[in-house]
Amino acid sequence: MLLQCVGDRILLCPAWPAGWDVEFKFCAPKQTVLQGTVRAGYLEALTVTPISRAKDVEIMSVSYPTVADLYAGILLRGTVGFRYRIEYQEALNPSTQWLPLATITLTTNQYRFMDAQSNLQKKRFYRAILVP
Repeated sequence: MLLQCVGDRILLCPAWPAGWDVEFKFCAPKQTVLQGTVRAGYLEALTVTPISRAKDVEIMSVSYPTVADLYAGILLRGTVGFRYRIEYQEALNPSTQWLPLATITLTTNQYRFMDAQSNLQKKRFYRAILVP
């Protein structure tokens, strides 16, 4: 955790890797002590002493990127058991041909397809076509 005091405000911000489980204790102005526990990336417990300072504590949030944040793709919603072909273009143009990327048979009613090559391209446009 990082602690920053701005006037009476106490800003508490996660700073450990998401997988770390930690216990912490900070001393802040006005004889304030913050003790807490972080488990699996979430603030599980926080005690502020004296309790009158609890109103001044602001817990900031940090989101960690997931694989889905690193690659482009589409969220496909459809019928279980149906097959869909994922296609892409690098420019939306009626004269440009859509190129096949993958064929997927849905095992649930939604599937997140991530294009592992998308980080090598400036931009890509996707569509899903039902395969008869």
